[in-house]
Amino acid sequence: MRPFSAAPARAACPASPGDDLDATVSFSGSEDEQPDPPGLQQLARALLAWEPTLVTAYARLGHSPVELARFAAFLVQLDREVDGRTAARGEIVGWLQALSTDDAARSRAFRIASGLNGAVTALASYQAIRMASQ
Repeated sequence: MRPFSAAPARAACPASPGDDLDATVSFSGSEDEQPDPPGLQQLARALLAWEPTLVTAYARLGHSPVELARFAAFLVQLDREVDGRTAARGEIVGWLQALSTDDAARSRAFRIASGLNGAVTALASYQAIRMASQ
């Protein structure tokens, strides 16, 4: 029998601290050697923190660079606020998966996240975005 471990639910990242994350986080599958725009790179990094498979789900979805960057910043802050709460993380990953297939809900979520001013916590903003999408 194994002892109970209170370790976080996240898997350790196999990359070493010296690895170049920008070189490994890419939405494009093309061979044109063009780097992805910074907003896409930010979103990819934010999604990797939640669930690596989300990067592929959001790969070809079109949004303005400002919306992408602000949504990525929102996800990073949300990740910090729910760190360690497995149930909340699972709910948010499910929400992000659903957003990847619902154009209208995703557009609303990106638009709302773009208008956030930081006066409200990311978790409260998530609840508001979720309510607006229903």
